[in-house]
Amino acid sequence: YNSDIVDADDMWVKFQTQGSATAGPGVWEETIAPGLKFELDEKTMPHQLVRQTDGSFKYEAVNWTDRLVGDDLTNPIPSFIDSPINNIFFYRNRLGFLSNENVILSKSGDYFNFFAGSAQIVAADDPIDLSATSQQPVNLAYVQTVSVGLVLFGQNEQFLMSTDADILSPTTA
Repeated sequence: YNSDIVDADDMWVKFQTQGSATAGPGVWEETIAPGLKFELDEKTMPHQLVRQTDGSFKYEAVNWTDRLVGDDLTNPIPSFIDSPINNIFFYRNRLGFLSNENVILSKSGDYFNFFAGSAQIVAADDPIDLSATSQQPVNLAYVQTVSVGLVLFGQNEQFLMSTDADILSPTTA
């Protein structure tokens, strides 16, 4: 753990004192590496229609969750950044995007969060970002929920994203 040779075990921490004190007792908390892009640009991300109390609808930007811990290796930005989003869907309490050859799912139950909560461990509710592998380039365009998982459709190929476990997680997908 914490080898000079391997970057994946490095982590960024900051010392957080108790209350509003600037010195004294406290704890080390995970944080984001300095100088990294950590915010999703709400102007270029999908927007939402929100039903108002009077029955009308309001079109507005979404408050996307920022990356709070890690770096580009331990908590990378989602693969849809700087790529077109081809499809949006919901699956197993997650918001999902298809972008180029990738299927990207938000944190479970936290639809607007595409970043892991810790750079140290992989939690079952962390986001999922997988690439469809093929011998030719793939551009995933459509998705269909079936009893065994998600069927992902490209122009010339189909892929199945599934899990043998009861919980869909980054390690079981």
